[in-house]
Amino acid sequence: MRVLSRDAIPPQPISINDLPAGNNIEVRQGDKVVLYCKAVGSKPPTQLIWYKNENELFDEDAEMSFDEDKHRRYTTTSSITLYPRVDDNGAIYSCEARHPTLERYLRCSVAINVLHAPGIPQIEGYIEGDVVTSGDTLTLACITRGGNPPPQLIWKRGNVQVDATYTVRGHVTTNIHTFRVDATDNNGVYRCEASSNEIEEPIAASVKLSVHFPPSNVKLVGPLQAKRGETITLTCSTEVSNPPSQITWVVDGSRVVGGESVTNRMADGWVTASNLTITLTRQDPDTKVFTCYAENPPVRKKTYRTHKLTVTSDPPQPPTILGYEEGTPLRVGQLRTFNCVALGGNPPATLKWYRGDREINTPTVKTGSGVSSELVIQVEPSDNGMMYKCEANNTATKIPLVAFIKILVYCEYL
Repeated sequence: MRVLSRDAIPPQPISINDLPAGNNIEVRQGDKVVLYCKAVGSKPPTQLIWYKNENELFDEDAEMSFDEDKHRRYTTTSSITLYPRVDDNGAIYSCEARHPTLERYLRCSVAINVLHAPGIPQIEGYIEGDVVTSGDTLTLACITRGGNPPPQLIWKRGNVQVDATYTVRGHVTTNIHTFRVDATDNNGVYRCEASSNEIEEPIAASVKLSVHFPPSNVKLVGPLQAKRGETITLTCSTEVSNPPSQITWVVDGSRVVGGESVTNRMADGWVTASNLTITLTRQDPDTKVFTCYAENPPVRKKTYRTHKLTVTSDPPQPPTILGYEEGTPLRVGQLRTFNCVALGGNPPATLKWYRGDREINTPTVKTGSGVSSELVIQVEPSDNGMMYKCEANNTATKIPLVAFIKILVYCEYL
């Protein structure tokens, strides 16, 4: 049974650092913070006990002082000095007041919020030096542990932000970036940056990708036509690829051995070129088809380009005009058909009709081993002595081959 002095007085409600109960106290990792607890107006003096997470601290951890006023009432002050570490974040410090007048001890608590920088980010999903292939789907995970407040975690490709969607679970912050790899990612640097008010500059980790990719295009350059007996050269070159492409040639459906390939190193891959030189013979078809294939074995994809060459030979034979025997008079108003024929020629000749110096549009028709063009006229008086000319021309002729007739018109006078 407790025996109380008649003049015993309980303390007023206590507080820590004059804060309402349940408040947080923010402090940076390693900084000094002093917690003080006051019990005011008691008689006799109040005993103050400190707890950390419900564990009582030793008396020597605290500094205690007592002040007596003119009414012989006491103010008891107790303080503890802390240098919080990361693992102290969230710790609950409580001050408990014990006094003979109290049936239940008074208690006040605060939480310690320890501000600290995040850990260095770690990247999972790719190890530098590994090889991925264009078209693959790659998932990179950036993970950082710690940090209060939690850091902002972003992905950058070069200097361009590509993903700022991060999640926080407990003390772990994660940003998962999934993307489809393409040729531009070869030697590309993906950088994960963690930023926070607790650090002046972002802390980062990065990886450089190695990507295998085929050339996006193949160029095949050569003449569009050539004569039999001529020697021609075609050049096949690739866009950038990694690793270097292998070039093969197919001519008229059969694989042939081309010239030596030359490979040049570029900033983001390799460019390969190959020359094919052949001499055209009488046995070659009128149209030769050349195909250049660029193969990239690690990617298992072929890129190709096709080129057609027209093989020309001798010019056509001089044209012949059929349908009129020179010197034969024609009657005015009579319909007459003249036919211009040119045999041979590769490519076939193009025929043109002229009345004097004026060209007359007529179609050229391929017939057997040559071509022909038909001209139909209605004889007029002005046709008397008129020269009708047919020209035959192809890429093998330097000047047109010509046939002509001079018309004689019989005029009747009433």
